[in-house]
Amino acid sequence: MDGNLHLEQLAVRPDRMRQGIGGRLMAAVLDHAAASGAPAVTLTTFRDVPWNAPWYERHGFSVLAEEAWGPELRALVRQERDLGIEVAPRVVMHRTP
Repeated sequence: MDGNLHLEQLAVRPDRMRQGIGGRLMAAVLDHAAASGAPAVTLTTFRDVPWNAPWYERHGFSVLAEEAWGPELRALVRQERDLGIEVAPRVVMHRTP
């Protein structure tokens, strides 16, 4: 998306949480981004849910200011809002691989 690798969703079954599976999945995403030459990985997530934005922050992601969103990312955020996904504050995040 906008030249970056976009992570649509990363999920671990509740009975498998806290075993490092999410971290290994994230490492695989970052490895794939680096191997494919993507300059960054982007994602949208809930800002205040502990296993959403705070989890991604612990894995090196930071909030991407709206001024830095490309047209495809901007369209995705608009689509999420139109679908009603934004039931709580959401953020766009990014990280270099």
